[in-house]
Amino acid sequence: MKFKKLVIIITPLFLMGCGDGYLNCETDENLGQISNLFHDQILANSSKKNIVLPELTMKEYEQINVDETTRSCKYIFDVKVGETEGLKITANSVIKKIDRGTRTHNITTVFDPMLLRGLTIKSVKETKLKEFKDEATAAGFNSVEEYRQHIADQKRIKRDKRVKYNLAAALKAKEERKNLIRATDYTFDTLNEKGETVYLRHCSACHQPTGKGLPPAFPALDGNTFVLGKVIDVVEVIKNGRFGTGMQPYKSQLGDDEIASVAVYIRNAWSNSAKEFVQPIDIPKLIK
Repeated sequence: MKFKKLVIIITPLFLMGCGDGYLNCETDENLGQISNLFHDQILANSSKKNIVLPELTMKEYEQINVDETTRSCKYIFDVKVGETEGLKITANSVIKKIDRGTRTHNITTVFDPMLLRGLTIKSVKETKLKEFKDEATAAGFNSVEEYRQHIADQKRIKRDKRVKYNLAAALKAKEERKNLIRATDYTFDTLNEKGETVYLRHCSACHQPTGKGLPPAFPALDGNTFVLGKVIDVVEVIKNGRFGTGMQPYKSQLGDDEIASVAVYIRNAWSNSAKEFVQPIDIPKLIK
């Protein structure tokens, strides 16, 4: 709830009266003017203009006759805001006799600023409550409580729909990822055929097209027990190389599909036969 900086209006009100009775603190005319000023201050300090204005009822006052033309009044007012009663505010007024044509006197009033602020907040709250009640009635509800429950139910329904939608979207995305993985799977024959091209381009100079190698620097791959062993070990050597040997890492030169394919080829070329292979998409998860 936003409020303006507290505004205190101290405006002399020039009034007409009859005799000297207008100088008394309790006259209806003077009290009416004080009430009007109070409402002006409530409006000046509120961010809302169409608000429920408090009702003032004078509870007690103290009048001091400063001189023949001036009265000092100290008031305590009971305040009712909407359906809320039992509130209070104090005010100090000065009523001064003047001689200005038909104007007989003026009133200057100052209200307690903290109480004024509190009553302004209360007025705005009561206004919002009244608006909410009117909204509930217009919507056909018998009470504010029923309308509040209806709003809470609608919010819950919307929240549940969002949760269900998000869950469905997450499951759909997961299924799409699975489909994507399946779509990128390679067959044995596809990898083997591609692997031959990769081997001849990158590996045959050292290990020879025949797979016999150039021992001892570059061992034969044909009939090699390591090559025919665990496929993941073969893939790792191709990707990361082998320290202390002539086998350099190819991870910066070959993609995962090329690494997987050449592994299939060397395990099944010449006299070799080892059908187990690794999908390219799995290599990053298996080998760092």
